[in-house]
Amino acid sequence: MSYIIDVMGEGSTIKTIFKKLTIKIKDAEVRTMNTSRKHFRNLLLPLTVVAMLLSVACDYAATTAPESAKTSASVAGAATSLEGVNFLKWSPKSMAKLTALNKSNVAEKTITVSAGGSVGGQKTFGNTVEIPAGAVDDNTTISVQVTCMDGKNPCSAEVEFLPSITFNTDVKVTLNYDALGFDGDPYLIQVYFILDDGTGGEVVEYTVNEEEKTLVFYINHFTRYGWAY
Repeated sequence: MSYIIDVMGEGSTIKTIFKKLTIKIKDAEVRTMNTSRKHFRNLLLPLTVVAMLLSVACDYAATTAPESAKTSASVAGAATSLEGVNFLKWSPKSMAKLTALNKSNVAEKTITVSAGGSVGGQKTFGNTVEIPAGAVDDNTTISVQVTCMDGKNPCSAEVEFLPSITFNTDVKVTLNYDALGFDGDPYLIQVYFILDDGTGGEVVEYTVNEEEKTLVFYINHFTRYGWAY
């Protein structure tokens, strides 16, 4: 009763009482809504920050993790003229090995449909390809060869993967830069694919392994590759 008297005051009618009570209730509702909105904003801010950090982390992982290079369509840039590209050369030690091998600088292996397999190794200066099961439709002889782009000594280094086929799924190509006459920053190395007509393009996604001195990427077809700096 005292609350009603405080609200209505002396001489107020029943209609005035309800009007004042309604205003009080609405004021309470507004204060409740404002408090809820404030709490919601306080909750939304840290959630937004977390979402932004996760987005940045995912973008970073996409450029560094080996798995990020498994999309063939984005690995190789458009083919264009390679004129003016500064291709790296084999080191003198590697050139001596090439001469001693006398055209035996080829690693070959028959890859089965069910098992897949790896081709390359010491004979190809650590340049290899790993082919997963099911990547070929028929048992296929795969070869990896280290060779020269030109007749110079030392010559511009090149690795050729044959035959020129498209795989059912991406294969893992590992290019070893340890055999090159190179002592710069491996993260500045550019990998180029080279077509039979002399044009080519850059492999835009690869992973550097400084310990193994390798560049690794995934692609669904074979070609020739060279390093540039």
